[in-house]
Amino acid sequence: EIPLRLVGSEMCIRDRVKLADRVHNMSTIEHHRPDKQRSIAKETMDIYVPIANRLGLTTLKDRLDDYCFQAVHPEERLAILGHLNAHQNDLTTYISKVCRQLEDVSRDYGVTASVSGRVKAAVSIFRKMERQGQSIDNLRDIIAFRVVVPDKGACYLLLGAMHAGFEPIPDTFKDYIARPKPNGYQSLHTTVTVSYTHLTL
Repeated sequence: EIPLRLVGSEMCIRDRVKLADRVHNMSTIEHHRPDKQRSIAKETMDIYVPIANRLGLTTLKDRLDDYCFQAVHPEERLAILGHLNAHQNDLTTYISKVCRQLEDVSRDYGVTASVSGRVKAAVSIFRKMERQGQSIDNLRDIIAFRVVVPDKGACYLLLGAMHAGFEPIPDTFKDYIARPKPNGYQSLHTTVTVSYTHLTL
């Protein structure tokens, strides 16, 4: 067992070093020809993004994802970022409002919760647009919220509270507590409707 753990540790360190090197390479990708940029981006999406995801390195994964998006779909990325910047004040106000609503629901059920919200990444929005065949103006789920609670029991309690207080969207519930991701990630995911907008929790 000890040699296996050592090998696993060495592999993890090697993967992290490779990821850090790839992030640096992607940060200077604009110096390559367009066809070379696309080739490097495809390799990154096929190999390095999944590795970062498997290791639970969300920040690195998101950076690599965005670099790839910029290399392969630069115009679409700029259009989405421009739209988000133009509506930044409205989005910020809406996120603050919903955070208060979710905090109120948590308080009503006697659960201490830390609630935060964010606009989804441009590449995530782009994939959603392609998948649903919609423009960004017609997307209803570009915002995600995180509700952090003290224990697993509180997770399930608040899930029921959220579904009781807001309309859940069918087939969006995922239980990563009962079945954690390979990198050990545990949480509950769901999508509900609040003021005609779909919110990912």
